[in-house]
Amino acid sequence: MIKKIRNKIMNLNFGKTAKYFVIVSLIAFIAGGAALGFSFKTQIGEALSYYSTYKSGNLTTEEQNNYVQEKYDKQENGKFDEKYEKHKDKYLKKYKEEKHFKKFNFTEPTITAKIVAVTVGAIYYLIGIIYWLLIAAWLYKSASETDMNGILWGVLGLIANLGAVILFLIIRNIIPVCPVCGKYQKSGNYCKNCGSQIKFDCKSCGKKVSVTDSYCYSCGEKLKN
Repeated sequence: MIKKIRNKIMNLNFGKTAKYFVIVSLIAFIAGGAALGFSFKTQIGEALSYYSTYKSGNLTTEEQNNYVQEKYDKQENGKFDEKYEKHKDKYLKKYKEEKHFKKFNFTEPTITAKIVAVTVGAIYYLIGIIYWLLIAAWLYKSASETDMNGILWGVLGLIANLGAVILFLIIRNIIPVCPVCGKYQKSGNYCKNCGSQIKFDCKSCGKKVSVTDSYCYSCGEKLKN
């Protein structure tokens, strides 16, 4: 069972899979958002109406002043000084919330709307799980191909997700690559995949240099290709 899963991961074309996943996810998010908007159009309209009412306030100057003065006297121990203006906006905001929000009742969503909400939520959750697993699978395959610990990186992908991807890319860029076959190498002078020489000794100083280097990093000697 584990071997079959591993073979499927190693044979999976992640570039093609990622493209289809993004397309399907966008369609699902747009369709889900439209379904939620249509199902909860009454509640959305009521929320917009409340917001408009809240912003305008529909408050008379006398109502505002009486409420603010009452709150200020109570919380500031009756000290009326320059702090009043500083607290005024805070008390007015609280007044609007008490006057409008507490008295505002949203219409109960229909059974159909609730079913739609649960279904869309489940689809979004499933997309998130698939995305998370794809990241872990890609890390496993890439690490295995790079001759790194595939299982370790797969687990890190499940835990840290994009953080693990960034860390993996940084480490992978440090590992040398065979200029002939493109396979990653751990160490050695010859490619473990095709046998091509990838490192040799500088004739001037004896330091190890890569076949892709034009000059020796140690002594600056020009290298022959």
